[in-house]
Formats: sequence, structure tokens, C-alpha cells
Amino acid sequence: MELNYSFGEYQNYFVYYAYSNKGVVATTTPIPDKQQAFDNLKKSIEQITKDHVHLIFGERDLILEDILFSVLKEPKHNPGEIQIDYSFLTDKKKLVMETLKNSTPGSVISYRSLAIESGLTKNHARFVGNVMSSNPLPILVPCHRVVKENGMLGNYSAYGGTSSKKRYLEFEQNHLQS
Repeated sequence: MELNYSFGEYQNYFVYYAYSNKGVVATTTPIPDKQQAFDNLKKSIEQITKDHVHLIFGERDLILEDILFSVLKEPKHNPGEIQIDYSFLTDKKKLVMETLKNSTPGSVISYRSLAIESGLTKNHARFVGNVMSSNPLPILVPCHRVVKENGMLGNYSAYGGTSSKKRYLEFEQNHLQS
């Protein structure tokens, strides 16, 4: 299997993204180490495809890059402008991802509430947590907005862990909330 990839840089942070002819397949959060960002992209792709993927350097997508850096600066574009290729995900995972993609910047939602809003039951909270921990599209599908039922942040598997999750939420609440 082959996918195209590219990357962008903003203030010494790098984002990598992979895409098919159907849309974006995987992205990274902003990471200060270029090689680590690329390695994170490869790991994310391997998790969802369960297959060896040949990555081919392709064209940059400046709109996508603007959105991926939106946790560091105010974006000029809306994530709705980006076509996502969910073909590597199960239908239930796609439901959760689509529901979260439409969340408001700066808002938070519990794992249980996200399950219910996705058309699943409250008993799917752990399933939602697993979907978030393997989210191949952080920022586009803003898993940093998903918190525990008690309001605590919970884990964050993307670069920087919980401290990045907290920083992204604070940035959105201070700069992007409508």
C-alpha cells in the first residue's frame, strides 16, 4: 500500500500528515523534533492499517498545516474544509471520530457523553477511550477535548502527554472559543 505524506513547520515545531486520494489518513500534533514527528506519523499509520505502508513524499497542503498548528496559533481555516479518509476505521470508530470532529474549540466532553452523542451507549465509554488513544488524526479530530466524567483531563497519547492536552485546551479556551 502507498500513501503520500508531507510536513509543515511553524516556530520550530513540525507536523507530518499522510493522505490518500480520498483524504487525510493520519497526522501528528506539533512536535519540536522533526524525526520524532515523522516516526509518530509512521506509527499512527501502522496502527490503523495493520500493514506495511510505503510513504511517498507529496505536495504540501497549506490549509491542512494551518489547521494542524491551530493549537499554537489562531487558524485561518476551518477543519471542515479538510477531507478525511476514514476507510481504515470500523464504522463505530468512524461515528465517534465524526462526532468529535464537529466539537467546538475550547469545549470538553466526557468519554461517556461522546459515546452517547455518537449513537452508542454510555457503556461504550471505554471503547471511546480506546478510539481516542489510537486517534490517527489528532487536532483534526480533537481528542484533547475528551476528558473523564469527573472533569479530570485523563490521558493523552499524543506528543507531550497530558501537559500538551492541558496546553491545547487552555489555548483554545483563551483564543478560539466562539
